Amino acid sequence: MNISVDKIIRIYGKRWGIEAFFKICKSNLKLSKECKSLSYDAMTAHTVIVFTRYMMLSVVNLHESDPRAIG
Repeated sequence: MNISVDKIIRIYGKRWGIEAFFKICKSNLKLSKECKSLSYDAMTAHTVIVFTRYMMLSVVNLHESDPRAIG
């Protein structure tokens, strides 16, 4: 393999963000525990709701922590 160290670190950094996102969704936002349905549509809807919660909390966090945030 001939990938540069900088590229490996950049790829791992992106992956770490994804891993942290799913950990928060599973642990704090109950991604895997709230929905007991076996229906694909219900599971998809539940996932969308959990991801929407995450986005809303991220926006609130941004507005509270960054004085440059608009609104």
